Amino acid sequence: MRSSNRHKIISSLHFDEIVKPLFQDSVRSVDIGDLIVPRRAASFKLADILAIEKRLKNGEIDDVLTVNPDLMITKGLKRYYAMKRIGYTRVQIQVERESPNDSSSPFTILN
Repeated sequence: MRSSNRHKIISSLHFDEIVKPLFQDSVRSVDIGDLIVPRRAASFKLADILAIEKRLKNGEIDDVLTVNPDLMITKGLKRYYAMKRIGYTRVQIQVERESPNDSSSPFTILN
């Protein structure tokens, strides 16, 4: 087997195991109902949500929400509420990277 063919086979076999975890923070689409709102979420004024709703409709602001690995919203809660008002059924999310001190990550360098 030529080395280039062997490389392609290895790459395709291990992509899910090796490469995907490196890009866990990449943007992907999920059902809006799968997202978790923090229990102690701040309260917002309706005017703020309506202003964000208008900006989303006009494409003036980014519609990617940041979530933790459990899909709890960590950044973009006002945008989430505005998206629900607009009628979004799917949203773009970016999963936060794990803490660099998390020793459970297979890509952690321990001192």
